[in-house]
Amino acid sequence: MYLKQKNRQVLKQAALHLAENDFVITNVQVFNVFTKEICPAAVYVKDGFTTYVDYDQQTTPPGLKTIDGQANYLLPGLIDAHTHIESTMLTPQRYAELVAPFGTTTVICDPHEIANAFGIQGLEYMLAATENVPLRVLFDIPSCVPSVEHLEVSGAVFHKEQIQKILTFKRVVGLAEVMDYQGVINDSTRMAENITAVENQGLYIQGHCPLVSQQDLAAYRIGGPISDHESSTIAEIKEKLRAGMYIDLKEANTTRNLVKFIKEIKDWPCLSRFTFCTDDRRANVIQKQGHINGIVNKAMRAGLSPQAAMSFATINAAQEAQIADLGAIAPGYLADFVLTADLTDIQPLMIWLEGKITYQKQHLVEFKQPKALALEKIDSIHIPPLQESDFDLTVPSAAQQLSKIKMNYIAYQSYTSAFTDLKTAEFAVHEGRVLLPEQEDFMFVAVINRYGQKHWAKALLQKFGINKGAIASTVSHDSHNLTVVYRNSSDALLAAQQVKQQKGGLVAVKDGQILAQIALPVAGLMTNQPVAAVNEQIQQLTQAGQALGTGVLANPISRMTIVSLLVSPYFKLSDLGLVDTLQHQLLPLFPDYPN
Repeated sequence: MYLKQKNRQVLKQAALHLAENDFVITNVQVFNVFTKEICPAAVYVKDGFTTYVDYDQQTTPPGLKTIDGQANYLLPGLIDAHTHIESTMLTPQRYAELVAPFGTTTVICDPHEIANAFGIQGLEYMLAATENVPLRVLFDIPSCVPSVEHLEVSGAVFHKEQIQKILTFKRVVGLAEVMDYQGVINDSTRMAENITAVENQGLYIQGHCPLVSQQDLAAYRIGGPISDHESSTIAEIKEKLRAGMYIDLKEANTTRNLVKFIKEIKDWPCLSRFTFCTDDRRANVIQKQGHINGIVNKAMRAGLSPQAAMSFATINAAQEAQIADLGAIAPGYLADFVLTADLTDIQPLMIWLEGKITYQKQHLVEFKQPKALALEKIDSIHIPPLQESDFDLTVPSAAQQLSKIKMNYIAYQSYTSAFTDLKTAEFAVHEGRVLLPEQEDFMFVAVINRYGQKHWAKALLQKFGINKGAIASTVSHDSHNLTVVYRNSSDALLAAQQVKQQKGGLVAVKDGQILAQIALPVAGLMTNQPVAAVNEQIQQLTQAGQALGTGVLANPISRMTIVSLLVSPYFKLSDLGLVDTLQHQLLPLFPDYPN
């Protein structure tokens, strides 16, 4: 597909008669993504497209606007192959303000966070909010709303009818990460229809398939998805490459496999199927580490050549998304450029988007402060009145007189792993309430439906990483129901009530005192506050979360947001109960009392 219609006759004339161009950038070292050369050249631009790259550096036509690159490097604009803007906790306008100065000119966004909260209305908001921002925001249609059918309740449901309507929206380029991999493998009606609707429009299908291998992987690939960003080992990457998939290497909030992977793949003979993505990355992480430029720089420090790293971040990402006019400095390609002094440490000096300067002299050009849109004023937190006893984990009525009861509980494989196991043990009971064991690595967890449905579920967690107080959050992938991890019911109540009062967000509580909070009133996921203020609040929350823990958990916020992630192995809690994420079934909390 092409992102922008071009007047080929006008562009051809500009290529043949250089004086007809809008401007030329001279005295630059151009990175060519096709030959991997870095050559001195002049780059001519007309109507937002590159028309000619003059590697012979002939004399420029008199009177043509000329920009002297001062012998710096000119690179194609950087591309984020897969991201969720909502995960930054910033509204799209604030997101663009943060990300654009790092040289990212295109992001391929999966807005499934807000889609779970607001459905198609949420996508319409994202489109409106990304008009006239200093980067290009493309959209993949959320494929799995909710992430898994019948195991959680979100604020919307997407079937082929919704997919077909969204296909008429502008800037839609594909179907976003198909997380319901079991649905694809087993040919569920929802997945088959959603994928077919998008493929019939000639658009690509993005994948998400952690630990899927062998014949299951073959079936998944045949089902349509062409990529994955969830590999955890080199063997998994190699198997998916052999199946013809793209590998979107991610550096998100908690995933830190990039260096390990780069050291293994850097000398492989073919690297054309690798891209970079941020997936879920909060604003404070971006501010500190950069965006795609930071990932490129980190990959180069790990031994990846500048040519390979730049290709991952440009042409490879464009080719994965099947976009024919993006990702290169060559005739007919969109004039998205980044000027940098150092190819091994990309820090933009100037940035162009479709031939227009968006960043120079360390400032965005003509950036307008965001205006509030209608959806930003809607309170999306619809939970019933709460009381302290609601957070007591009570046994079935038939077990009220017991002093002990056998329970299934969720155990993290380690304090740093997102993967969980299901374990069973006996727990003390007092007056019909389950008591936490003396050891401090057990916590209660509650998931409360926030879309007006009377669905609650409670369970026990082990090795979550905090051992006192409570943390409550409406950022809870992927349905974003209110999730509370807590040691006692009184702190849980305070945290949950504060989240409700501020129309969403996160709150940390200890001994009846609020330690830190961040209000996210836009869909319970985002805020329109300035970036600096948001980053300060995130830092305070992180410190508060660490104060509630044992010191081994570096990122309590990220851990909090994936307690209910039903597309992550192996056992999670939704508003409907304990879920086996591989078998796609609800499990009893009390195995001796399955009903």
